[in-house]
Amino acid sequence: MAKKTSKISIPKRFQVGARTLFIDRLMTGLIMFGGVSIIVAVFFIFVFIGWKTVPLFRSAEVDPLKKIEVGDNSIRYFGIDEWLELPYFVRDDGSIGFLDLNEENGAAANRGAFQLDYGKPDDFVVTSIHQNTISDEIYLGSGDGRVMHVRPVYRPTYPDDVGRVIEVELQASRVWEIGRRGFPVTDFKYGDRESRQLAAVLQDVEGSVELHAAVLEMRRGLFGGGELQIRDRMDLSHLLRYTPQEILVPSDADNIIVVYENGEVDFLVLEQRQFHLRQTFRPFQNHAQSAIHSANFIFGDVSILFANPDGDMVAWSIYFDPEEGIRLYHHSKTFESLPAAPELYAGSRRHKIFLVTSGEQASLQFMTTERIRWQDELGFSPTAAIIAPRYNAMLFMDQSQQIHVYAVEDHHPVAGMRSYFSKIVYEGRQDRIYDWQSSGPAEFEQKLSMVPLLIGTMKGTVYAMLLAVPIALLSALYVSQFLRPGLKRVVKPTMEIMASLPSVVLGFFAALWLSPLISNAVPSIILSIFGLFIGAILTGVIWSMLPNPIRLRLPLGLEFIVV
Repeated sequence: MAKKTSKISIPKRFQVGARTLFIDRLMTGLIMFGGVSIIVAVFFIFVFIGWKTVPLFRSAEVDPLKKIEVGDNSIRYFGIDEWLELPYFVRDDGSIGFLDLNEENGAAANRGAFQLDYGKPDDFVVTSIHQNTISDEIYLGSGDGRVMHVRPVYRPTYPDDVGRVIEVELQASRVWEIGRRGFPVTDFKYGDRESRQLAAVLQDVEGSVELHAAVLEMRRGLFGGGELQIRDRMDLSHLLRYTPQEILVPSDADNIIVVYENGEVDFLVLEQRQFHLRQTFRPFQNHAQSAIHSANFIFGDVSILFANPDGDMVAWSIYFDPEEGIRLYHHSKTFESLPAAPELYAGSRRHKIFLVTSGEQASLQFMTTERIRWQDELGFSPTAAIIAPRYNAMLFMDQSQQIHVYAVEDHHPVAGMRSYFSKIVYEGRQDRIYDWQSSGPAEFEQKLSMVPLLIGTMKGTVYAMLLAVPIALLSALYVSQFLRPGLKRVVKPTMEIMASLPSVVLGFFAALWLSPLISNAVPSIILSIFGLFIGAILTGVIWSMLPNPIRLRLPLGLEFIVV
């Protein structure tokens, strides 16, 4: 016989209403939805961070953009404005022409090919032309010992109903006689420090090479202004130890770098209106080929890139030697070798990027990390090359006088595992170090090592815990076990509310409001905190040593007043 089951009758007061069950299910669903949403949101936050972080570790992306027909066999150098609309061309005779590439404003507004005069005398026969690809300056030397330099200056204009038009003017210096009159200039370099300029030339004087320099200053009148004049003219030929190959003059205009044919380099410094030899070094002393093929300043004129005939490349940077008490050059970087000696060099005006070519191979490299940002075969041997002012393009001229324009996308050349986690020899330093310094002037070398940030974060956490953990534990113990119930009802919720406030928000308000108030009294406040902590311990010890009749006079729970 089957056993009957009786239905248990639940009293009405214990029955759950349908509305209550609906609200309970709804809230349970909302809580589950909120939890899953938070997990998904955190996941996509990490995806977003990764999406923004991965490009930091990519190399430069370079793609062919267009070709420009020039058709002038006398072009020695060329350059372009930052809008890539008006390139200039320097011919063998020193004349400078332009080619308008702006097609957006119509054929009527396009100026085509044109030439500008900058005041070069008719009897100025050019025997030496050099281009500073970073500053866009052209240095000209003549066959009779005269020199001058010229620079194109661009500015955008917006005429009515035409759109943007790039205007250009040529800013040229006076014609100077730096060396001996009547002898050809083989090399001319110039440094501009605003208040002082330095010009240096190499001259071929009856089969021997002489070095001459001149210091120029702006002599201001009573009402300001003034004219640039030669203050000192010096014959430095007696300082030459061998036959010089080329010279370099930095923008500081206080020294001259002399590169010799035998691979040695002299560092001549201007002090008390006289030049003297401060240092001699050999960049490729430990290489199979010690001769120097080329020497060029990297952006900022603190480091020099040397290359030898085998294609080896090294950088030497100037730094302050604490033992000698003077600035000296030292070997700081070694780059990946090219198949042969680099034929062309171009520096960038942004970051420490430089471009070198060897045969049909072009290599874009970053000095700070000694890494290749891009390298490829061009399919032709370039005769001239530049990096666009905004570092958004590279331009090469081939042997048929055709310019090949390549678009460059390299927004974060400084980033990378080597920058973040490796020791690096930075400009102005002798040893490899970890350093963080993300901002500075245009020629500043960014330092993005994460190691100082990680160590600083851990040190701050440890120091904060050493101070906060004992106070927090003792405070919690006292509030939970010893504080009077009346005060406990006020103190405990207050502490819980303070604990719930985000530390970032508290730090933000502390930085804006509290920091200016205590900035001049930080040592006193730190000593006060430690003094209060030590005083509380001593007071507690002394209080525990007092007789019970005295200690019992204080009501229970008010001991914190004494301590």
